[in-house]
Amino acid sequence: MLDVFVHDPGVSSTSTAAPFPSRNYSIAPASAWSERIEVQGFASPVWVDAAGNARGSARSVVDQPGRTVTIVGA
Repeated sequence: MLDVFVHDPGVSSTSTAAPFPSRNYSIAPASAWSERIEVQGFASPVWVDAAGNARGSARSVVDQPGRTVTIVGA
């Protein structure tokens, strides 16, 4: 699982919460995120804003020999 948290200084709506309360962590207020992309090996990628609204569609491209994952948003 890979979570990418993005902070856009031009966006006023931010969050310090983990995507799922069971993960039991939070982010420092100065680093609050405005968008999050979550990629899992067993589910479609999720791209949302701090309020949980969809931001667009995303897909992941896995290069196993190169040991990389590329996330593409549209």
